[in-house]
Amino acid sequence: MALLAVVALLVSVLTFCEADCPDGFSKHGGSCYKAVRIKATWAESDVYCHSAGADLATIETAEEQHYLEGHLSAIAGAFDPPQFWIGGEDFAEEGTWVWLKSKTPISAQSYSNWIGGGSSLPITFDENCLMVTRDSGYKWEDNNCDDHYFFICEKDAYADLGIIIG
Repeated sequence: MALLAVVALLVSVLTFCEADCPDGFSKHGGSCYKAVRIKATWAESDVYCHSAGADLATIETAEEQHYLEGHLSAIAGAFDPPQFWIGGEDFAEEGTWVWLKSKTPISAQSYSNWIGGGSSLPITFDENCLMVTRDSGYKWEDNNCDDHYFFICEKDAYADLGIIIG
């Protein structure tokens, strides 16, 4: 009987602690994503994401890219046109792209999905912010940061551990 009680307690604790996402966010792996139906500049998008406890999305693997492509394709009809800011920028040095959240150079990761293939974007002096669009097959492309587009927020999936008594 005691063993049954312990097993039941473990199952309930594991279920209770399972990572989840807040309303409006979709879970993939250890992250939660939200495509926001507000058009904003890149900087405004970043502020909005921070207000939700998130950051502009960082795409570090092919699996993450594939998930976002599928997710954005499925909801594209709600966004006209389906164009989204993500969290890459090259403000510090033209052509040296970094992820805003981690300040990690995109060239340092093994995965990239630049428009036109290749290992980086061409240098465009007035386009310092990264975006994805349905028309480009959700490839990464630079654009003018003051343009208004929808955007994707990403936050870590969280576990609500509740209150432990005892």
